[in-house]
Amino acid sequence: MERVRLKDDPPCPSDSGRVLRFHDLTWEEVRDLRPRPSIALIPIGAIEAHGPHLPLGTDVIIAEAMVNAAALRLSQS
Repeated sequence: MERVRLKDDPPCPSDSGRVLRFHDLTWEEVRDLRPRPSIALIPIGAIEAHGPHLPLGTDVIIAEAMVNAAALRLSQS
């Protein structure tokens, strides 16, 4: 199964051009993935208060943006 790409998805540096996000896949789809050289980019951020003006997931949002930027740089190298 190929994930539907969003317009803001960075280009994928893999040979197939697919962007795979495990949270979009079922466990069976992950099990059936063929091993190949890959790079895993894992966004990790805290869920915490940053005041009344920001969401609790601010750190997660930043981590996801950093992963997207890293994927873009990897695809250009």
